Amino acid sequence: MAEQNEQQRTLSDYARPAVMGTQSSIVRPPITANNFELKPSFIQMLQQSAQFNGLADEDPNSHIENFLEVCDILKINGVTDDAIHLASITTWE
Repeated sequence: MAEQNEQQRTLSDYARPAVMGTQSSIVRPPITANNFELKPSFIQMLQQSAQFNGLADEDPNSHIENFLEVCDILKINGVTDDAIHLASITTWE
């Protein structure tokens, strides 16, 4: 029976990565700041200047560039840029 299943697999079946037992590569960075909060005005600024809808005429690279540019405005002691990026995305959604 196992031999029959092996014979029915296509080349694309072998090229597909196995996802069983894998973990996310996104790890939340540690934040040493006591109070870390993104203000609603910052989130609104992100939504207005870095919104990406996936339309055919939109450039995803430009979207990422705009997002990083806006996030670079915000600096908080004890909070890394990566933590600000992740918090911006999770708060935004």
